[in-house]
Amino acid sequence: MRSSKAVSTQGTRAQTLGALLLCAASMGGAAAQTERPNPPAAPVTQPASPPTAQPGGAPAPSATNGQSNGQSNGTAATPSSADSARFSAAALGARSLQLSGIERFGVEPVFSFVTWEVRHFATSTTRGRFQIKGGRIVLDKTGKQADVAVDLDIASVSTGVPEFDDSLRGPRFFDTAQFPDARFEGRTLRFEGDRLVEVVGEMTLRGQTHPLTLRTSGIRCYVHPLRGGEYCGGDFEGTISRGRYGMNFGWPFVGDNVRLLIQIEGQRQAQ
Repeated sequence: MRSSKAVSTQGTRAQTLGALLLCAASMGGAAAQTERPNPPAAPVTQPASPPTAQPGGAPAPSATNGQSNGQSNGTAATPSSADSARFSAAALGARSLQLSGIERFGVEPVFSFVTWEVRHFATSTTRGRFQIKGGRIVLDKTGKQADVAVDLDIASVSTGVPEFDDSLRGPRFFDTAQFPDARFEGRTLRFEGDRLVEVVGEMTLRGQTHPLTLRTSGIRCYVHPLRGGEYCGGDFEGTISRGRYGMNFGWPFVGDNVRLLIQIEGQRQAQ
């Protein structure tokens, strides 16, 4: 027979194990409730009148229940079904640009900007963005030529950290007091079949000009449901050496290669 002491020890261990299991189950249930809350019911909204376009092409907010007396009910307005149908039709109608002869586009700053990336201490990636001020785009598929001029507002550099932005505007980096703008100019197009894949040109930054080729997966077009008119654009990517433009501060701890990601759209112009 086992001694009463052994039986007592096993009983204590069983009780302790049972308590731990109950505690773990309780914590697991609490975590599940924290990580996966039940989504609140979507508010029902009724537009008071057809929305009109705001600056930038966004639809005006629709009036919501409980706001007729000027009080907000704390819920976000949702677009009307008519707006949703128009945007859906525009999205479904987006198509690849088929160049026929010479096509001209006016750059739309609201939908266009540049994001840049550079490695920091070979550990993480520092990112920021510039606004595009404007420009012109003329594409000639037949001659595979381009007349592209895109102007960047370098003084608009933004990383989300004001102190860092001030440093980037200073003389050790972009020196925006002397060089507030930059420009990409494209001259030659490269195609794979009928699809545009590269725009070959040059970048002027800090008063210096060097070659730059932008790669793209193609250009697509759509009819804007609120503004009207046909818009075309796409995503472009290229890499510059900051050292070639006189920005050596921080090297080698901050990388030399700067990746540029350019989102650009323009309205097709009449021939």
